Amino acid sequence: MIRPTFQLISALLVGLGLTACVSGEDRAANEAKVLSAREDAGLRPERKRMSVDEAKAAFVGMTRNVKAFQFGSQITYIAPNGSVYLWFPGNPVVLEGKWSFKETGGFRPYAGKPVSETSLCFDYGPRTVNAWSRQRGGVECISSDTLAFATFESESGDIFGLAGRTQVPFVLPREKVSLADLRKRVGPRS
Repeated sequence: MIRPTFQLISALLVGLGLTACVSGEDRAANEAKVLSAREDAGLRPERKRMSVDEAKAAFVGMTRNVKAFQFGSQITYIAPNGSVYLWFPGNPVVLEGKWSFKETGGFRPYAGKPVSETSLCFDYGPRTVNAWSRQRGGVECISSDTLAFATFESESGDIFGLAGRTQVPFVLPREKVSLADLRKRVGPRS
């Protein structure tokens, strides 16, 4: 289970306190206060909610280096054909799965109701286990703005040729790595 840091909890509590029970006129002023509190806590500003078209532009056809918290960096390539390829720390194989977009809702205190958001859903098949939830198989969805927030860097295309591999180029360490460092270690694609 991921344990939020004290700063994150403080910023979220301040954010909830500043955005609860406000009129539409006060919303912009309160969002500025939330942004300031996030910056004071050393957190990046929240991303705006993405539409499906914005999420497609941000994710499809991209290799992404995503923070996998205690696991390090995970590398994914999201192919335009609906396939996704995952290079996960400690795993000796490239996991192939399917991806899709789904309109989901999330509660926002200032709105007082669920609001629409675009989620990216992944299914790596029934014989896989999710590293965080320890659940076997099934579809896992994450809001596109959260995934974008957790992304360190991305580049266009399948830069490590994950779509054509069953074995990873090497087993990723359980630490943060950059795409440039990985590229040096993998070498030129053949």
